[in-house]
Amino acid sequence: MKKIERVIERMMNDLLYYFVATDIDDLDPLLRTLHFFVQSVDQSRLSKRIVDKRVVRRVFTEQMPLHLPLFTDESFVAYQIINDFYYACLLEKIITRQEYTMIILLLRENREIFFQRMTNPDYWSERKIRTLDEWMLDDKEYDTKIDTMAFETSKIIEFPQKKGTAPPRARECSYQLRIDIQGCKPPVWRRLVLPEGSTFEQLHHLIQIMFSLENNPHYFFEIRNEIIKNPELSFRFDAAKKVQIDAYLQRGSQFKYVNSSTGNQFFKIVVEKVLDQVFAIPCCAKAKGLTADASDLDLKRIDREMHEYWKSD
Repeated sequence: MKKIERVIERMMNDLLYYFVATDIDDLDPLLRTLHFFVQSVDQSRLSKRIVDKRVVRRVFTEQMPLHLPLFTDESFVAYQIINDFYYACLLEKIITRQEYTMIILLLRENREIFFQRMTNPDYWSERKIRTLDEWMLDDKEYDTKIDTMAFETSKIIEFPQKKGTAPPRARECSYQLRIDIQGCKPPVWRRLVLPEGSTFEQLHHLIQIMFSLENNPHYFFEIRNEIIKNPELSFRFDAAKKVQIDAYLQRGSQFKYVNSSTGNQFFKIVVEKVLDQVFAIPCCAKAKGLTADASDLDLKRIDREMHEYWKSD
């Protein structure tokens, strides 16, 4: 058995754990990350290049953010997968304890650069942006065969020093969101265009209208490890009525919405685009799949109800 096969076999339990315990819908982002990394470092031979600090740093901080197609939230799991890869190499005696410690420290020292670039579309290659756009808009299957030899290393650009904030925008905008009920087959989702300056409470009401949900006060959003809840139920969490969406939304970012009227079923929300156009009122641009309480997919009715809510709010 080849060294890479032994390592992956040893990692399988960890990969399955991520699949169960995180927001990742399948194992593909994890395998894609692992494949890209080992191919870029030494063509999956697991030679001494995997502990070459210069090579590892270049792949980790330059090539992965530039070329590896991952959505924003998947980058946090990708970082841990690389750490797990080196631990598996240690257990398989491919690297020494000293080499393992050296690389883990290297990854830790460079993780802020990694996260900044993995979550900033300004650094991504055109090919990466085009691929992510296709996946979000066309529901295409992921293509895990990535030709790392075709990539070109470009000049590294500087990033804002303040971590966790959206890049400044020169003009007003709107957001195109795709909202999926997780675990539904066939898929049930809605595409929402949301004006800039909207609050999470307003987004909650719009989701209820689009999916024909009962008006239930027990809901929350989970985004960037923060919980944003109904203002009447927010004791130690941020109140949804006060929190605007703009500081949180960038193209490619993902977050959760949970409403107890659906039995605490999770909704996955993806920011598909940040639009230059300014929309004064929200609209449901597209819908697919019926919920249990919906009798039809009448977009005109959905938009009419959303407009009535928006005017009364």
